[in-house]
Amino acid sequence: MAEIISVIIPAYNEEKLIARSLNQFQNMPHPFEVILVDGGSTDRTIETAKEVRGITMISSEKGRALQLNAGAKE
Repeated sequence: MAEIISVIIPAYNEEKLIARSLNQFQNMPHPFEVILVDGGSTDRTIETAKEVRGITMISSEKGRALQLNAGAKE
């Protein structure tokens, strides 16, 4: 069974940077998954991230540790 690398990205109001950050994973050669954990953004972070293929998106309470833990549970 191949190992999969999980990348967990906590986000809150990252509309301007999130697409660029997520797109860097598009051509990675190793098996991986990207989990974006939104902490209740009020800008277009979620809509912008949805445009990037292959990203798992979940929501949690705001707070880096809370978001990272939610992503790890996923």
